Amino acid sequence: MTDWNIDVEAARRRIKDKVRKTPIFDVNIDGRDVVLKLEQLQVGGSFKYRGATNAIASLPHGTEHVIASSGGNHGMAVALAAASSGVEAMVVVPRSTPDSKVERIRAAKAEVIIHGSEYADAQQRAHLLASETGAHFIHPFADPDVVAG
Repeated sequence: MTDWNIDVEAARRRIKDKVRKTPIFDVNIDGRDVVLKLEQLQVGGSFKYRGATNAIASLPHGTEHVIASSGGNHGMAVALAAASSGVEAMVVVPRSTPDSKVERIRAAKAEVIIHGSEYADAQQRAHLLASETGAHFIHPFADPDVVAG
């Protein structure tokens, strides 16, 4: 078990003016009550923007560069959140990442590095680049600020 301090309420306060309030629908499917949260309407097209925005908003003052590894959605979220906060972003993606995702990440003003055939290769390269450059690495799911967001 990870000893993280996950403060969802602090994250909510931090990002409330930076993310979209997406609709929630209560539906019944085959006799089961289901709640649908339409996060595809979020900035960048996924819930990942919430976590990336919180992670970037939680960085120490003066942080200028972030780096992420991604197969697409996390990279897009980091690129967009960084751009809106005036932080430079680099995203390392594997060759298997669809061209449309790579172009969207670039359009969000992030530098894209294509490395390796699978996500693990891209993540390893991103960690190396972060240690070489001093950029802050934002993990797509094992970062308490991403999770809280």
